[in-house]
Amino acid sequence: MAIQDFPDGIHKDTHIYGDNVYYGHGQGCRTVWYPTVAQARKVIKALGYAPDGTQSGLCEQCSCHYSSFTEEYRKYPEFACQEWKESVAKRTEVNSVSLPQRVA
Repeated sequence: MAIQDFPDGIHKDTHIYGDNVYYGHGQGCRTVWYPTVAQARKVIKALGYAPDGTQSGLCEQCSCHYSSFTEEYRKYPEFACQEWKESVAKRTEVNSVSLPQRVA
């Protein structure tokens, strides 16, 4: 496995199963995985910032945010924001209706 770090904060992990491209540290709910480095750059340039999973507004409806012994954990699905993250990663233009503005 090799990790390429780019000056703009994008990283590319290469391993036996393929490549993972992301901005930031690459773990947790905030991480958005991109298909390529070029696509990551397009999305970040179009938005003016690197989006993260917490902007989906779905954290409270995700079992990952609850202890496995709670009712909420059993009630909600795992990785509730996955589809949102995948749609963000494929964007090439900004649509302010479906993509929240960055929260300071």
